[in-house]
Amino acid sequence: MEAGFGAEGILDIALDYAARNDARQVQCISLLLGEMSGVETESLEFCFASLAKGTIAEKAELRLQRVPLMGRCVKCGQEVHIEG
Repeated sequence: MEAGFGAEGILDIALDYAARNDARQVQCISLLLGEMSGVETESLEFCFASLAKGTIAEKAELRLQRVPLMGRCVKCGQEVHIEG
């Protein structure tokens, strides 16, 4: 995912949700990022901050949480972390 496109999509979703709920400000956006997503968090944060200027999400905090890549055995159902 290119950081600029991802940030734009995140901002669009946040602003759309805010508009549908008559919000005056977006304070926080929480995202789960898959371990293998390839997202550069610093780039995403920079792009989001640049795009959000002048919007109700300008001061929004991005809370980014990495999620490990997990696999499940089809025979026993056990979940294991898949190393890159």
